[in-house]
Formats: sequence, structure tokens, C-alpha cells
Amino acid sequence: NQVLHDILKEFDKWTNPNKKLVDLLGAELVDYAKKMVKETTGFDPDTDIDNAIARLREPLELWRDLPHKVTSVLYDLLRQGIPLDELRSFLQKITSLTDPSNLAEAITGKLRNVEFFDTQIGKWLTALAEEGIVSLLANVAEERERIAAVAQKTLALLDGSLVEGTLRKLQTWIEEKLGLDKIIAVVNDANFDDMDRWLKKRLSDFLGKSVIFEELEKIKGAINKLRAKANEFYEKGFQALTEKYQAEFHYSFQKTTTRTALIDATFDFAADAASAAKHLKQALHGNFNEILSQQLPGVILNKGVLTHEIKRRTHLEVSLPYFKSILDHINESFAEGEAVDAADGRLWVFNLKASDVVSKKTSLSKLSIALQITKKPGVRQFTEENHEYNYTLRLVKKNARREYLEDKVEILVNQYLASEFSGDGKQPFSTYLTDLDKALDEKGIIGSNEYGNVLIGFDISLPGQIFAAWKKAPSDKNDPLYVSVSSRIQEVMRQLIPLCYLEEPDQYKETTAIYPLLVYCALPPIQKVKLLANGQLKLSEGVVPDWEFQESDLRNEVLRQLCAPRLQNTILPKIRKQMLGIPGLADTLAEYEDSKIGKMIALKPNQAKVNFESLMFSEIQLINEIHKAGQRFRQFLDTQDMESAVKALAEFGEKLTNAFNNKVGSSIYAGSALRPLGSLLFIEIAKVFDIKLANKITPTAMLELIILPKQSTFNLDDYFKGKKPNLSEVALQQHIINLGTPML
Repeated sequence: NQVLHDILKEFDKWTNPNKKLVDLLGAELVDYAKKMVKETTGFDPDTDIDNAIARLREPLELWRDLPHKVTSVLYDLLRQGIPLDELRSFLQKITSLTDPSNLAEAITGKLRNVEFFDTQIGKWLTALAEEGIVSLLANVAEERERIAAVAQKTLALLDGSLVEGTLRKLQTWIEEKLGLDKIIAVVNDANFDDMDRWLKKRLSDFLGKSVIFEELEKIKGAINKLRAKANEFYEKGFQALTEKYQAEFHYSFQKTTTRTALIDATFDFAADAASAAKHLKQALHGNFNEILSQQLPGVILNKGVLTHEIKRRTHLEVSLPYFKSILDHINESFAEGEAVDAADGRLWVFNLKASDVVSKKTSLSKLSIALQITKKPGVRQFTEENHEYNYTLRLVKKNARREYLEDKVEILVNQYLASEFSGDGKQPFSTYLTDLDKALDEKGIIGSNEYGNVLIGFDISLPGQIFAAWKKAPSDKNDPLYVSVSSRIQEVMRQLIPLCYLEEPDQYKETTAIYPLLVYCALPPIQKVKLLANGQLKLSEGVVPDWEFQESDLRNEVLRQLCAPRLQNTILPKIRKQMLGIPGLADTLAEYEDSKIGKMIALKPNQAKVNFESLMFSEIQLINEIHKAGQRFRQFLDTQDMESAVKALAEFGEKLTNAFNNKVGSSIYAGSALRPLGSLLFIEIAKVFDIKLANKITPTAMLELIILPKQSTFNLDDYFKGKKPNLSEVALQQHIINLGTPML
């Protein structure tokens, strides 16, 4: 692939009428180059150089116009020498689809194939999807033109005739002449003399020596050592990193901030001496605000790029007898602003990439966002917007049983894939698991109610336009809109946390854990509350959450006056109904009678109070982080100082990803089970910012389930690195997809 790009660069030189091939290649390579051109094009360069170069340039120009990942996939397919009719037919189909919904359905139809990622179409689509297939589907309305353009260019390259034929010949020639194996094959002077001349020239240029045979043994040795030691290097490096953590600390925190500025300006005193002098003086004193924000007489901004990067890493390790837990949290946010001069004035193109990753031994949760906004300083003008929101969950489990799949997957299915398991002709998820178990039993690979080693992938993407709602975020944290955001967060979290925690009926026996959770869920949204002298409560909606829930008198009255009625009228009747008829819970049922409400709101023993306060602390931290994200985005939109804008954008990315991935899962009651549901909370917040979004946002989601037999040699940790087992090692694999409704 790289050689093809190198050849194209050479052709740019070869077609220069002021250059001679002898000067460009050296005398020893002129005949060689002519032979290569003749073999791959069929034209003799000595008699028909124009047609020869044109024939060779056409596929290479098309090659250069394609994304690098796509050309890498195509090169691999060409190397295999297989027919590409399947890919060509699919590309022809998607170029003809103008309706984004039809395009999404066409891609989804291919994605349902269990062997999708190993097919020609799967490899091409994966290379095209910069942020993943699910993100491509979620934003298909915005991506349609790009998909069609790349498909059209690929079709022009794989035309099944002259262009593709020339490319295949060139690829074959590269493999035969310039592969690494040609270096390894050199064992003596005779072999060296037979080595391809261009390869020798490239090696000579690389080494900076004209005599390279003596150096070839060193190169061969280095290649062979790298090949032999690659896995060992990785394992040793990873082991050393882990041991460093274990030996030096149980908790570590590191945060770094990096800022860069690249400014290339010309001060033209002939055009406007006064303006040039003024702004040169400002520049020499480090003040570039005016130069960057607007076009000025006597000043030409050749290049203006500002960046702001934030990296935060936390490592937590807990070691107890028979128990060990390691958690790594990595948050990264990179914002860049670049000045672009247009006919109607200076524009700034801002790009943001931010991600938050929480990883444990058996799980990885990642939220990533990408934004591009074009902004004109001094004018509320935002164009050329392109935003992405993608969430990824990866789980691995050895010797998984049915209970594990019910615990980890069922809640996600109910929230994101309900349409695939309900409705006419569809079976509930419990039936799906039963059928799955039977299918494995029939293969004789895994026992009853056992699913072997399981790899679970869950990907969620939201339409990029949802970020437009954040433009309405206020700058004042006590603005009524933030009060509404705070109230909605409280409502949603009190719905989601019980969904994640209350999964097994036996949990109701643990009243020290369940009572404070029910009290928390019975709380109405509260911003500020004050206990008056007459014992009444005064609620205030003018500020975001700031009530003293740790102050016993106030808390007791809040729970008595506000929580007790909801416990009695709504929550406890529902729980008693759920528990009726469940074997082993007859005695426990009495613990949820109305007579126990006083005990519940008393938050005793002390552990119950600790559990309640943990829920409250987690909620307030989440609300504050989301409010800060909104304030930073408003600062980015409003400021006329471009350096401040880049910084605010980076901080927005940091706080938003941290809130909806890390902070969402910080409660001791939910943890990692709640993080995948952070996308639902994100949707609800967007609806508060923009009421026009109500009932318009449907996430695109995909569940990947890979079941391995117990004897599989696949390293489960590799699944976190994006690797997948060979199909020969897979007992069963399925993709279940819910195609969200594109926001047009």
C-alpha cells in the first residue's frame, strides 16, 4: 500500500517536463522503470510513454483519492487474488440509494451476517466507518454523501477491466519484487546480486550507504528478532507496567494539560504601516487576540492553529484475601481551532475529540465524542457542523452461566433492543437465551445452562445533531434551564439505578441495602430545602442541588414529609405485588408492609445511612459535572477570544464524557451496570435543552454475542483491544441490531 503511494510521488516527478529520468532515478534504474511500466500497462515507454504513464497514473490517482484504511483493505483483497464481484455489486447498490433509511437498511442487512467482519463488504465498511459501524448507521443521513462518494471511487478503481487489471498487475509486481521476504532470502553474494534493483536502491537510501550487503545481515537479524519477539515484548511490557502499579501504589492520579499555538503572520507595512506596526507590537508582547479573530489591514495570517489537550488518568487497586479489584479510568480531551480566511471574513474551524474509558479485569466501558464546528468571530454563525456520540461496552466471562447473561445483558436489551424481542412473531429475551442454550447443547459443546467463555459487545450511537441542543445551555449555573436539567437527572437516575440493582428477588432480603435505595427513589427532585421553625419545609427552585441531606433534622423531615407518602402509595405496593408467589420470600414480604416505613426513613443501622448518602453524593457530583459541561460549551460559543474558546471546548469534552460514562456509574448500587445507560440520560438532558427533540431520538444499538467452547485458546483480554477469535474457534456468534431513526 505504501509502495503504491511512493510510486505516485515518483510519477509526479517523472511527468515534469524539466526533469529527465536519468536525473530522477539514476542510470541503473531507468531500464528497470521502463520494464515495470511495460509489464504493468502493456505500453512500451520508449515508443508510447504518454499512454503508458496515463494507464498507470489512472488507478494510482484513484488510489490516492481513497481513505488510507480503505486502500489498505483493498490492497489485502487484491493480494488474495479473489474475485471482487460481491463487493462491486454492493457498492453499486449503495451508490444508487438516495434515501438514508434505505441505505441504513442495506448496511444493516449485511451486518446481520455472523461472518460480516470477515467478508469483503464487512472489511470495506469497517474501514470506511471512522468511528465504527454503529456510529455510521446512527449518522447515516449526514454520512450518506461520503459513503456514496467513497463507494463510487472504489467502483472506479475496481471496474473489472483496464483500471482494475492494471492495479492487480502492479500489486503483483510489488509483491514479487519488493516484499520483506526478498530481504530474508538473501544468504550470499549471489543472492544479493539477484535482488531487485529498486529494493536495493530503497535499502541504500534508507541506510545512507552505497555498499549494503554487509549491512543486510543486520537488517535480516533485526527483522527476524522482531518477528520472533513481538508477542514476548508486548507481554513483558504489559507485565512491567502492571508490576509498577502494584509495587509503587494502590491509588494514583495524574492530570496533564498541554497547549500549543502555531501562528504564521506577515506584517505588510507598505499596505498599512500604522496597522502593521500596532499589531506587530501586540504580537511581540504575546497578544494575538486581534490577529487571530479578524482580518486586519497590513496583516496577513498565513497560518493560525491553537490546541488544548487534557489528559487524566486514575488507577485504583484493592487487594483483600481471596479478592482483588483493579480499576483504570482514563479521560482525554483534545480541542483544536484553525483559522481559515474566506471571502466574507475570518472563519475558525474547531474540532474536538474526547473519550472516557473505565476498565476492569472483565469489562471495558468507553464513551467517545467528536465535534466539528465552524465559527465566525463576532457573529452568531455556526455552520459545517459534524458531531458524533459513540458508546462501547465490552464484557468477557469464563464459564458463563445463564444468570450472568441475564444480569449483564437483559437490562440493555430491554432499553435499547426492545423492538427486536417484542411484537408480532418475536420472542422475549428469556426465550432467546433458552433457545441459545439448546443450540449449544445440540452441538455437544457446552452443558445445560452453561454458555462457555462469552464475549459480549454492546455499541450505542446517537445522531450527531443531538449536540445542537447544547447550544441552548446557559452560562449561569442557577439558570432555570439548569434547574430543569437537575430535576430531570434526579428523576432518571431514580428510575435507572433500581433497574440495574434490583435484579434478583433474593436481594429484597438485604434490607440494609434495599431500604435506603427505596427511600432515595421516593425522593422528589429537590434543589434546595429549608426547615422552618413551625416544622414545615420550604422548597426553592432557584438553585441547583444544595440541600444539607447530612443534617439529621432536615433530612428526617424531608424523608417523613416527602418520601413516606410515595413509599406508601406507590413504591411498596408495587414491590409487594412483585414478591407475591415467589418461593422463599413469604417471610421477607412482611419487611415491606406500610408499618415498616418508619424504619426505612430512619436509615438505621448506620450502614443504611452511609448507603443513602452515597447515592446522594453520586447524584450531586453527576449533576455538577453536567452543569459544568454546559457552562463550558456556552463559554466556547460566546467568547471572542479564540484561545479561550479552544480551552473551553476541551474542558467541555472532558466534563461531558466523564459525566456520562464515569460519573453515571459511580454509585455503589449500580457501577458498571449503569454506564451503558448513560446514553439514555444524555438523550433526556438534550430534550430539556431543546423541547423540540421530544420523542425524536432513537439510539442505534448493536449487541454482539460470541460464545467460545471451553477449550478455545483465544485470549479473552484481546477482545478489549478490538481483536476477535477466528470463526473456527467460535461455537456461536450473533449480531442483534436496532436501527435508530435518523434525525433528518
